[in-house]
Amino acid sequence: MSGARSQRLHPHLVLGVLAVVWVVLGRADDVLLARSLRFAIIVVVLADVVWAGVRGSRASVRVVDQAALTLVGDELGLVVEVRGAGAGILVTLVSWPGARRLLAEGDSVGPLPGRAAGRGVVTEVRVELRADGPLGLLGYGRTYALPVRPLYVGPRPIRPEVPVDLDAGITGEERAPDLGDALPSTLREYRPGDPWRRISWPVTARAGRLVTREYEREAAPRVRLVVDLGPHPSVAGERAAAVAAGLGGDVLRRGCTLEVHALAVHGPVVQTVDAAGLHRVLAAAQYGPAVAVDGRALVVGPEGVGWR
Repeated sequence: MSGARSQRLHPHLVLGVLAVVWVVLGRADDVLLARSLRFAIIVVVLADVVWAGVRGSRASVRVVDQAALTLVGDELGLVVEVRGAGAGILVTLVSWPGARRLLAEGDSVGPLPGRAAGRGVVTEVRVELRADGPLGLLGYGRTYALPVRPLYVGPRPIRPEVPVDLDAGITGEERAPDLGDALPSTLREYRPGDPWRRISWPVTARAGRLVTREYEREAAPRVRLVVDLGPHPSVAGERAAAVAAGLGGDVLRRGCTLEVHALAVHGPVVQTVDAAGLHRVLAAAQYGPAVAVDGRALVVGPEGVGWR
């Protein structure tokens, strides 16, 4: 598929010429000839419309590939297959206003332009196929509602206006517990910087060299992130979602465990997430009552950000 550039005469030009001919024929001396030519114009216009209708009804479209995650303002990442386009048919993603039209010829597969206008979870898109007749006077368009796998459109991460001290809220139970008495998964030679409490003294005594216990997993500090978009849709609420995306990404990059509290379609949700999971939760986050949480948490809302 390619950009929609047609080599036909512009339809307004053709219609203008036919209108002028129609008026001139109305003043002709030969009434029979004038009527015959007017009838011929009507037949040409009707044939153009019928031609477009037949071509349009034979064409079909389906989604053959798609992205799973995208950000507000980015391409949706849809790939469609158009069949039965013949000499050419216009394909447009009408779910998002302003999407660029493409010209599909024959049976073709290609990406369909369209940017995500807002945050949310997309499960269906609307695609229009439009066929024009040989003269391009009138066209036949048909819109298809195509199901897609859930496509999570997340907010574009931004920084809060006032910097947040992430370490300030990681205290007490949020900090990593002492693993000194946990079962080690392996024993290895001591490396400079290993904590002395990890040294296995019985094994060290037998081996004659320092041996460190290495645990199967390290308990990472846990950060609770509460996302409060507010009771009603607003610009401030969407900004809060974007700030939550930025802060959540910072927490994960620090190696912390991120626990997100948010309001979903079916009520409050609590999820321990990675980067992709954070994207999905924020894409699906809903407006409504604030989510309650026990313990210290980083709360992001329309009024600002802070530890509570």
